[in-house]
Amino acid sequence: MVSIISVPVDPGPSFIVKSHTSVPVPEIFAWSSDASNPVGAEYIIMEKSPGVQLFKVGDAMDGGAKLAFIKQLTILESQLASIQFPAYGGLYLSESSNNPEDERSMLPSDVDSTGSYFIGPSNDRSWMIDHAAGTIAHDLNTGPCKVSKSDIERNS
Repeated sequence: MVSIISVPVDPGPSFIVKSHTSVPVPEIFAWSSDASNPVGAEYIIMEKSPGVQLFKVGDAMDGGAKLAFIKQLTILESQLASIQFPAYGGLYLSESSNNPEDERSMLPSDVDSTGSYFIGPSNDRSWMIDHAAGTIAHDLNTGPCKVSKSDIERNS
């Protein structure tokens, strides 16, 4: 028997990143999180991102270019890290959730003024693998995990 694990297809992260950072985000032309669509699979169709993959040019960059790249990357990472989410998990568009029973943690209005997005279960496959048994752990609680700011500060 083959288990199929599907990663949720959702434009939510792109919208939040695009509206709160200067990270270049490709435009999403079409998407479906329901595999019963005419294509027969979940999909996202988005514009091609301009540029060259770093692994193709990284070795040829001189020290100054590498430093400039790292500085720009840290600016983008800082912008991403400054977005305050109410929980750890996956970011979803409310209308794309196939299960209204999902445990949800709605985003604060300063992050999502439309109330269209929520934090739900993590879709990180590494959480779903029982490494000791080499199997998929279907009964694992993948969130969302609500952690308060005081919990984080106390454990820093």
